[in-house]
Amino acid sequence: HRFVDIWDLVLGQGATIEQVLCAQRIGGQNPYSIMPRNMQKPYFPSEKTDVVALIQQVPAELIAAAMTNRRFTAEIASTIGARMSNFILHEYPEAFPNLKSLQIDLSYWFWPGPPLCVLGKVSAGFRDMVYLELNMGSNFAFMSTDILDLPLLESLLIQAIHGLSNTPFEKWKLPSLCHLELRKLKDFQEMKRLLKGLANFGAKLESLSVGVILEDIEDFSCISSIWSDCPNLRHLGIPSILVLPMPPPPHHPLEMLLNTDSKTLAYLVSFGWCTIPYPETLLDFCLAASNLKAIQDVHSWRASVYGHFTHPQDSDNSPNGAVTFSMAVEYRGANLMVEAAHALSGGRIRFEDREGYLFEEARG
Repeated sequence: HRFVDIWDLVLGQGATIEQVLCAQRIGGQNPYSIMPRNMQKPYFPSEKTDVVALIQQVPAELIAAAMTNRRFTAEIASTIGARMSNFILHEYPEAFPNLKSLQIDLSYWFWPGPPLCVLGKVSAGFRDMVYLELNMGSNFAFMSTDILDLPLLESLLIQAIHGLSNTPFEKWKLPSLCHLELRKLKDFQEMKRLLKGLANFGAKLESLSVGVILEDIEDFSCISSIWSDCPNLRHLGIPSILVLPMPPPPHHPLEMLLNTDSKTLAYLVSFGWCTIPYPETLLDFCLAASNLKAIQDVHSWRASVYGHFTHPQDSDNSPNGAVTFSMAVEYRGANLMVEAAHALSGGRIRFEDREGYLFEEARG
């Protein structure tokens, strides 16, 4: 359901209201968010044309059509801004009986603001929803009564740059959910709420990606419940500090582990933020995860700091000149990462950087 083409209809292209009513997909005009995803420039009849699309305003004809019980054919609504989302979710949800895929993008639109109880509105009006994506801008706090209850939903993505908070995961009812991406949770307390939710809707999850803002060292042992609550999980994106010390049980299907933290665990160890032994913890995790195929971290093997380790047999790989504390931390972290890379080299598990390269592929 994602980004099939550029928009099907932009009113500036001369589309009629009847065409909008009959369109299979209604798209909005937000080039800031849609261009990177499509990797090409949206089509405009003229660079000087002031294109008016559904995301910017709801034409009076559409409102009139909804008021007279006209029905939209659309199954997909993508890049929908504040005004159009309000039109669909609050004002006339009954006018969209076929909607199965919805992407709301409020990252650049603030009027009339994020719809209150957006999850509850979707749950009440669109029981056949299969794909839901919410880009809530800088930060967003859900209401405690805003419950997501969708029996057919398979994919859910929610993003808030500075953190989601007060999310009632434990009340969600998503029996068909296979793919969940949350970017990102405000703190580890929100992560604990998510874990309670996974006990209810994690049974069919195949991929889970969650970013978490971690500011203090806490007891992360509760994370181990993720393995039993998500028995079909194959792809996991999570800060590696949370899961590497607690590997999955034998025969768990996990195939891919992706670090969603901004720093590698090796860096956190070298900085002194945590005392987990590295790379020993990484190797123990790989040994326990019998189906694991790849671990991807946030570093780049092409970074200059790894140039010192291109030939690990050299007796002196230390950087030259004056070394600041920051440089020393980077160097120690890089040293630990290269040790791990060599320990896993030639084995069944790829130890990749953020670009998907092995150390020897990037530095060979």
